[in-house]
Amino acid sequence: MKKRICASVAFMFFVSGCAGSGPNPVARYTPADEKRNCASLKSEIKAIKKDIAKKTTERENKTFQNLTLGAAGVFLVVPWFFMDLKGKEAAETEALERRNAALRRVAFVKGCNEPLSHPHASEKAQNGRKSEIDASAVRAPFSALPYTLETYSPPYYRGHAMPKRRIRNLPIQLFFIAALLLSGINLPHADARECTYGRYTGRCRDIGLMRSVKRDAEKRVSARSILWVEAGYLSADEASDLHQRIDAGVEAVEKFLGLPFSREAYGQEKIEFFVHSRRAPSHTITAYSPRKYMHPVVFLSYAKGKRTPYLHETVHIIAWDWNTLWLKEGLAVHLNDRLGGYAAFPNFGESVDEFAGRVLTREFPPATNALDLVGENGIPKFGNRRVRRMFYILAGSYAGYLLRKWGVSKFMRVYAAKDAEAAILKETGKPAWQWKEAWLGGVK
Repeated sequence: MKKRICASVAFMFFVSGCAGSGPNPVARYTPADEKRNCASLKSEIKAIKKDIAKKTTERENKTFQNLTLGAAGVFLVVPWFFMDLKGKEAAETEALERRNAALRRVAFVKGCNEPLSHPHASEKAQNGRKSEIDASAVRAPFSALPYTLETYSPPYYRGHAMPKRRIRNLPIQLFFIAALLLSGINLPHADARECTYGRYTGRCRDIGLMRSVKRDAEKRVSARSILWVEAGYLSADEASDLHQRIDAGVEAVEKFLGLPFSREAYGQEKIEFFVHSRRAPSHTITAYSPRKYMHPVVFLSYAKGKRTPYLHETVHIIAWDWNTLWLKEGLAVHLNDRLGGYAAFPNFGESVDEFAGRVLTREFPPATNALDLVGENGIPKFGNRRVRRMFYILAGSYAGYLLRKWGVSKFMRVYAAKDAEAAILKETGKPAWQWKEAWLGGVK
């Protein structure tokens, strides 16, 4: 049965390669942009926003279409010929977002007074009152750094409402989805509770990894943590050294942040670490779901070469009350360096400030794309792994700067806020873009 499924999936990708047209992305910048007047720039910016919204709807429709055709193809095969897996809409949407950012930079230089991106400036605050952000807080001066300009905020940011759409033929789609799930695709055996770790953890993947490590693992228990090491992966001395470092890291993070490990939140006395030999990113089970699916479990890879980010992941477990990704990852990257963790992803021992300054000065494209995401509320979508790595590095540098300027207590209040940008204004009296501009002036 499994061979039949694998062959069918391979055939699906083969035949779907001819379906649909390829992407036709717009250019990010043209020399003629510098010669355009403000009215022309604003007109195109407005048109681009409409195009982005249209492409987003088209992408959602294509996802539903492919899902339906894929399910039907399990029985009829022919529908697979009509699937479009080229990702045209996603590529074109990303190109439009880059074009939007480039035009806004030109508009700023020309003094067209395009406002900074602040999706919550006109919304009501959580307590029912209007946000205290005034017009001057969301409108940058002529001298504003181009990196702080607005980019389109797509609906995949948590906290932003997803666009409403009408789902057609829902009963038929549900029937085909159910048929696909029953066609022989088996998940690792786990009960319903174990498969609820969240969207970004691969559902039952983590429980399968836990069981495979535990099968013949060496278990080490201390007052602060439980360490499971895959059989034969580390020597006794290496495992002992890593366990001592983990316990010291837990205490160091708690002391720095003034936050103890939350036994009440997790319902567990100790943090569990699973060390394995697979070439996969280290991560925590909480993943991208704050305050949901709370499990103090960490998966560590690359421990053999002392490149595992045990301290980075420990920060995620201790500082569990977060809402904005750049604050979460920025704090972990900064503390991994500051508190003496291994030279691990994303900077591998190099100073994040020096790294950030170098890639921004050279205008490294993944860094400039990532910079638009640093400082935004919610969880962004990364175009590729290089943008993701640059996002971590820039967030680490920015978070370190804010910790030095604000202190830990103020930083952690912003860290836990649902609207980080509004919290920055409330805590400091200055809008977020001014802090970002000051940080960029120091690293470049």
